[in-house]
Amino acid sequence: MSRPKIKIALFQNLRSGGARRTVIEFGKRLAKNYLVDVYSLDPKTKKDFTFANKVKIFQFLISNDFLVAQKQIIFDLPKIHKKIADKINEGNYTVAYVDHDIFTKAPYVLRYLKIPSVYFCHEPPREFYESFSLFSSTAKLKIINLLRYYLKFIDKKNARYANVIISSSEYSRKRNSKVYKRRVLRTRSGVDTRIFKFLYRKRENFYLTVGALAIFKGYDLLIKSIALLPGKYSFPLVAIVPRKAGRDKKKIEELAREHKVDLKIIEVKSEKELVQYYNRARLCLFAPYFEPFGLIPIEAMACGLPVVGVMEGGLIETILPGLGWLARRDPKAYAKAIIEALNQKLSFKKSLKLRNYVEKTWNWDIGAKQLENILIDTAKIKSRHR
Repeated sequence: MSRPKIKIALFQNLRSGGARRTVIEFGKRLAKNYLVDVYSLDPKTKKDFTFANKVKIFQFLISNDFLVAQKQIIFDLPKIHKKIADKINEGNYTVAYVDHDIFTKAPYVLRYLKIPSVYFCHEPPREFYESFSLFSSTAKLKIINLLRYYLKFIDKKNARYANVIISSSEYSRKRNSKVYKRRVLRTRSGVDTRIFKFLYRKRENFYLTVGALAIFKGYDLLIKSIALLPGKYSFPLVAIVPRKAGRDKKKIEELAREHKVDLKIIEVKSEKELVQYYNRARLCLFAPYFEPFGLIPIEAMACGLPVVGVMEGGLIETILPGLGWLARRDPKAYAKAIIEALNQKLSFKKSLKLRNYVEKTWNWDIGAKQLENILIDTAKIKSRHR
């Protein structure tokens, strides 16, 4: 049976992270069968979205002055998105595949599209729905997020214009359905096992975590747990970060010093470099607060590295009994899980079992096929959602 002819307009405006990686991987696979044009405000998109038929960048320079930047987001950004939508509406596209905008989460472009749209919502603006202290760890951040509170309503309004909303985990699907008060579908995310490989290397005595230097990434639990470990298990914690200057860097470093934990912060420049760390570490420790999905655990397991996570968010769906460890958000409970993981000697056979699980269960091709079917069905919709 031949595939329907579909021309896809893809919008994304993220700079880094798992959500950006997801849209790249899905875009690559869609582009094998359909014409995909990419629209963005991020100049780096041309470098990373090489699969696209064409990439169109719209310039938007955000001010370094916080208050001026908020004014730009309210008054100037919608005008740019209107121009993007106009180009898409004139481009004879069948359907729009819309991802996050770094400034508003749900992008303004959804308001102005006249073609059916699928919005991939990885998460709502969490700082307005979760514990204030997680995202506002200093007095300055508290004031900033209070002044940004209007974005909660912009995000909700923009999302309302999407014909279909999808998420990457069952946890996110339920949560987004509650936030946006509508049905949300789910597509399975994955990992490229051609890149994230098991290299049969000897493991070294350090723990690995990956994520921005922010309190909501769970560094407090990791540091306090490692501090409780007996001497023979007291290894350094290597934190792989997208950039060394994180919002809570000083606070996290102070916490590590206070608990006498050897924290090493490393900025990696490529996935190839990250794979080397996955293959060297003794364990992957991953404990973000209510992570929507979490690519890190499945990347680690694809490299044969066991993961100790927390019983929250999307991690419950990826770190299964017998393949990894999930603990309560409590330093004693988490330290106990680390010890149990270390006491089960990691053999090549066990590493290959982890990798086999990822290859069979968390394959980008599975999710891409689900997304493809959703786009085909959405393309048949005549009226827009409000």
